[in-house]
Amino acid sequence: MIKIKICGLFSVKDIEIVNYAKPDYIGFVFVPDSKRYITPDKAEQLHHVLDKSISAIGVFQNFDADEIISIYKRGIIDMAQLHGDETPEVVLKVKAWLPVIKAISMKPGWDTEQKRYKDADYFLLDSGSGGTGKAFDWKLIGESSKPYFLAGGINTENISSALKLNPFAVDVSSGAETNARKDAKKVYRLIQTVRGLL
Repeated sequence: MIKIKICGLFSVKDIEIVNYAKPDYIGFVFVPDSKRYITPDKAEQLHHVLDKSISAIGVFQNFDADEIISIYKRGIIDMAQLHGDETPEVVLKVKAWLPVIKAISMKPGWDTEQKRYKDADYFLLDSGSGGTGKAFDWKLIGESSKPYFLAGGINTENISSALKLNPFAVDVSSGAETNARKDAKKVYRLIQTVRGLL
């Protein structure tokens, strides 16, 4: 069964929505220049009211491995998603504590990145540096050496096509929003589609 992640949660209302809809994963974005940025302290408060069946993924960009590990030790996240130019050494250091998803900007010849980050547990395939809300050319995927999260511009209109690629998971952020806020109806529809209930 393909899994689904709803990314970019930063309010109690967001948590209420996912607690009802029950995605497999949610994402807290710890990247300061993101419009969905959340502090570790705020994420800790939200994690306390997050349904325990939902795993929390922390999104980081060029953080020191020790910073990521410290947030994990506080019980805020279950997995780390690395969205920057992290070295393979950082991946290994973080992986010693928690599962690592390495985001890869999709372009021709991405096989080089696959080899560079061979120690990651999962890849996240996205357009650009992520957060653009635009889909990349899915034909670029070809063969992935790891289970992957498919991201970038996934919404209620194209999610059925995304599922045909058989990713490990689909990752949705702006596609689950209306006016830059999580939309309960869209979140529920996305999850029901993934679960084959629509």
